[in-house]
This record gives sequence, structure tokens and C-alpha cells, in this order.
Amino acid sequence: MSIYSDTTRALFSQAHKKRNEGMKVPETINAIKDIRYGELGDDQNWQLLDLYLPGGYDTEGSNPVIVSVHGGGWVEGDKDEYSFYCMNIASKGYAVINFSYRLAPEYPFPAALEDLGNVLKWIWDTREKYGFDTGSIFGIGDSAGGHILALYTALLTEGEDGKEYPYVFSKIRFRALGLNCASIFLGEYSALKTPSRHSLEDLVGGELTESKFLKLKPEPHITENFPPTFLVSSSRDFLKEQPDLVKSLLDKKGVPCRYRIYGSDEKPLGHCFFLDLRLPESEIAMQDELDFFSII
Repeated sequence: MSIYSDTTRALFSQAHKKRNEGMKVPETINAIKDIRYGELGDDQNWQLLDLYLPGGYDTEGSNPVIVSVHGGGWVEGDKDEYSFYCMNIASKGYAVINFSYRLAPEYPFPAALEDLGNVLKWIWDTREKYGFDTGSIFGIGDSAGGHILALYTALLTEGEDGKEYPYVFSKIRFRALGLNCASIFLGEYSALKTPSRHSLEDLVGGELTESKFLKLKPEPHITENFPPTFLVSSSRDFLKEQPDLVKSLLDKKGVPCRYRIYGSDEKPLGHCFFLDLRLPESEIAMQDELDFFSII
């Protein structure tokens, strides 16, 4: 693993720990934890999900679902770091699935996409048990999680009937996406700078050839079948150029898209600011995204 990924793991895990200090589980949330969604035999720490249900949730009904794909530069993160964020979303009336996926470089691409496909298969298999509305499945992903979500969705929707990939579960399609401070477009192979190249080498588990790099790019697979998308960025997000690129492509494809940037020079907000539930802008951005989902 590169020094860049070592640094990412150290800094990101420290930031999540600090952010979650003192947070409490909402009394209105029913958390069903550590549900196995895959068949991984060699490492039981992965392929686990938490299901958060809001107060008054009717398992006999037909309820909308949000699947959260956590960030962490493809090499860091798990469901525990995102628990309070996802429970806050559940408090708005959604069943929320918060899952740990296998991380690079120990589990190189496409392990994370395989795990997302397995989560969606789990939703399908348990739809009657939990009252999931499989026609109202929404996906949200931040930073590298946004890349995983966008690439998976692009591959799923590339063809009119969904192009088949080994890790794509074609019975469920996302009704809409929220891509938040997301790392989606990776640029050109010839223009990759050293930090990005090393991070992507860790993602693929070895030498980054141009053919391997092309498999990581969502944009060649995005068509008019891509779902409506809400894009979030902030005044000091180091990925703030990404939403403009994504919106431009989605506009060309005729995909409904809304883009919001939060923060200002007077009150700057950084990368993935919305994970800090103490910030009023976190609540505003979350509600803006859910309002977008509600009208799709």
C-alpha cells in the first residue's frame, strides 16, 4: 500500500472519530446491526450492513430505501464511521442501509462494486420481510463512495435493459442518486499526477495500466438511462471541480440533475462537510437532497 493510502487511513479515521464524539443514537431509530449480506469466508469484518428504520416504520407497507456508500479514498472507512449520519437520514422517514465494503488494496477493484451489488440483492431478497419498495431505492455516495456508486450505476444502466456485468444485480435500479463531494471523473491517464496515480494503483491492487484505468471511469458508460442526480459540493471542497463536469455530461444526456454548493468565503465548508451533524449546513444539504428525491 502506498504512503498516500496510509495517510488517508490515518487522517480520515481520526476525522470520523472526532466528528462522532458525543453523538447519541436517536431514540426514534430502530437499528438492526451487523447483518451479513455476502458470503465472504476469509474475513468476517466485511460484508456486513446496518439497517436503520425510523419510528413508526411499517414492515407491512411499501417503504422507500436509501443505500449509503461511504467514502474514504477506496482504502478507508466502514459502516460504524457513518452510523450517526445514516441514522439522521433515517429519521426523515427512510429505511437506510449503511454497509461496510471490502477496501483496497487488500481487496482490489471491483470488490467494492461486487459488494454494492450484493447489498442490492439482499434488499431484493428481504423486500417482503422489511417492507422495502424496490421501485423507490435511492443511492447516496460521498467522495470515493460517489465514484463507486456512479460507476456501478453507469454499468447497470448503460444498455436499455441493463448491460450484464458479473457484479451488477439487474433487478434493482436506483430511482435517483445523491453524489456528495464525490470523486467521479478521474481525468485522463496521461495527465495523472503522482498522488492520484498511487491511490489508483492501490485501488487496482498493482500496476495501473491504461486498460485498467479505463475500467475505473464511469463517464464512458453514462447514458440517458442514468438516474436523476443531485450533486453536492462546498466552498472549500478539494473536489469542487467535479460537479460541473458531471452536470455538463448529464445535461448533454438529458438526465435531470441539480447542483448545489454550500458555504461561502465568510463561512467556508470543506470536503464532506455534511457528515458533521453539528453544522446547520449539514441538515440543509441533507434536506435539499431528500426534497429532490421526493419529486422524482
